[in-house]
Amino acid sequence: MQNAIKVPLDSGAFKLNQPAIPPLELNLSSMVWVADGLAPNLNLTGGSGSGAQGNVVISGGSTAATTLNIITAGSGYKVGDVLTINGNTTNFTGSITLTVTAEQLNGEGAIVHIFRPNNGQFCSVVRPSVADLYTKVSITQIQPSAARKWEFTLSGATAANATSIASAFDRALVASCQRPNQDIDLPTLPFGVKVSSGGFSNISGKGGGPGFK
Repeated sequence: MQNAIKVPLDSGAFKLNQPAIPPLELNLSSMVWVADGLAPNLNLTGGSGSGAQGNVVISGGSTAATTLNIITAGSGYKVGDVLTINGNTTNFTGSITLTVTAEQLNGEGAIVHIFRPNNGQFCSVVRPSVADLYTKVSITQIQPSAARKWEFTLSGATAANATSIASAFDRALVASCQRPNQDIDLPTLPFGVKVSSGGFSNISGKGGGPGFK
């Protein structure tokens, strides 16, 4: 078993074409039924993100059977955001609210593993910097044949929290060296910082750079 650091991904975008969000996940207390049917292309407003739209479907002659299908993903949402959907007057008046859960977001709960080379070692954390507009952080590795880098795309990183972000990765790196053959969770990043993607890219090696022998 290899050592690995587990980095959670969070795209902040709703899953498209997911099953309808049922009434239990919606707050219908401020919704007033007008007529059964489809209320299309309604905006979800509020929270950390923007751009999400959904279709509200009402049946059974009351608000109780209301469901919501996300049709436009939007971006920037986070777990716990409370979003509002205002009525279209044809099918309902008032408003519905939705509290965002992990299951509703693309990438939320997905994990990228930073694997330690079988015969090498973790090396260092490269801090987010103004050179890449604070959108990147990486961990470098050394193995006999090459230098390697795990690079991650960030949102919410700034000059003020870049050191804290690097420190979180540093703590995970140290823990992974102290506890062999275990998966190590990345410590909590500063508030508002998310990792949206990440993976391995070779940065040098035999025939492609100086390498390490």
